[in-house]
Amino acid sequence: MKHIHMIKTGALALTFSLLATMGVSQDTKVTYFGHTGYTAKFDDNSATNDQSAFNTGGFNMFITSELNERITVLGEFFMGFKGDGGTVVNFNIERLYIKYAVNDKLNIRLGRMYTPLGFWNNRYTQGLVFQPTINRPYPVRNKDDKGIISTNSVGLQLDGENIGKYRFSYYLMVDNTAGAPSINTDNTTKKSVNAKIKIEPIENFELFTSIRTDYLTAGSQSVQGLPVANDVQQTIYNVGVAHMTQASPFELAAEYFNVTNDVATFGKSRSNLLYGYLGYRFGKITPYVLTDFLRFTARERYFIPNDLSEFVIGARYAMTPAAVIKLEYEYVSTDVINRENVLSVQVAARF
Repeated sequence: MKHIHMIKTGALALTFSLLATMGVSQDTKVTYFGHTGYTAKFDDNSATNDQSAFNTGGFNMFITSELNERITVLGEFFMGFKGDGGTVVNFNIERLYIKYAVNDKLNIRLGRMYTPLGFWNNRYTQGLVFQPTINRPYPVRNKDDKGIISTNSVGLQLDGENIGKYRFSYYLMVDNTAGAPSINTDNTTKKSVNAKIKIEPIENFELFTSIRTDYLTAGSQSVQGLPVANDVQQTIYNVGVAHMTQASPFELAAEYFNVTNDVATFGKSRSNLLYGYLGYRFGKITPYVLTDFLRFTARERYFIPNDLSEFVIGARYAMTPAAVIKLEYEYVSTDVINRENVLSVQVAARF
């Protein structure tokens, strides 16, 4: 049955590709992404054996089509293995939405999108040739990579970008809750609300803040895949700064998330999520460092309260504008695994 499922999902991906390339009356563009690599883990926990493996992340297809000067359709489809140690081939609709450009200051988007939380979540897709590191920082990892907050959803978004002298941008999204059982259904009439604003006082230097309010009903499932025993009102606050551009060799991204989970009968608990990234490009080589933290309170009833600290030192080599190789050493410490040392190599390409 697993092989049949793989054949079906592969056929579906091919069908999307063929339909996209047949668009002769509009400007349709199709781009493919893929990555592969090698990972070795050395665990200080004596109960777990050291291990290493060659791996492939999967196949990502990105489609954009301009139906006319105001209407654009975007699709991003991922097929492959996701998550640490995953053995099942997934076919995911990462994004699939239609955009109507009302004017220079207002766009209307409807469909499946990345939630407008912070910077990294909206800047980097499954096409890892553009992402500066091998993996996302832990605070912004998606559901299939053991993330803890909603990174994409189905809903309606109003936004406007690069307005005025300080390049002001705003995003307002209403979408299905984090406990929605599937992409196209929800188990409550309540909806999540997301808002983000950012400015660029200097070109490509972004200052931003965002918020998400969410509601999960008892009997639904959390982003981490746990059953929700009681109703949860969740609020996520985010602030950050970013400077990531080919026009400058200096790279910076830092974000802080404060998550409040108000669980019925148990009260409120607050969690703090933080990451910081620094890099500097020397020609085709970019050395970089990344550090991130997850901190939970003892009374946490929604998240798995597993405090985490991570430090990554790595280097990225641009073999061509469409292919990069990344080499990393990662040190991770959590309440569960104590300490883990990871060596990774990744080759990512656009084709």
